[in-house]
Amino acid sequence: MDLIGAPLVVKDHNSKTAIITKVGRKYIHVIPMKSGKLTMKKITPQQYIKAKFEVLNISLVDAITKFLNHAGGYTEAVKTELERVKNECST
Repeated sequence: MDLIGAPLVVKDHNSKTAIITKVGRKYIHVIPMKSGKLTMKKITPQQYIKAKFEVLNISLVDAITKFLNHAGGYTEAVKTELERVKNECST
């Protein structure tokens, strides 16, 4: 489980893109790209391993911009978290 450089852009075994925003002691905070409204999920390290996430070599700022332009919209929590991560990366 190589999450030392979080936040990260990853894809799972179904080639679905996601952004890992935080890694805590118990949970990994993930925003998966999907149809409809984007929401934040908390997954366990076991779920992370099972999903076979693979780190993508994509600019995090570009990925965040694409997520914020998602046609299905997003929750206020997702917007706040993505903007926080984007500001962290810019500094």
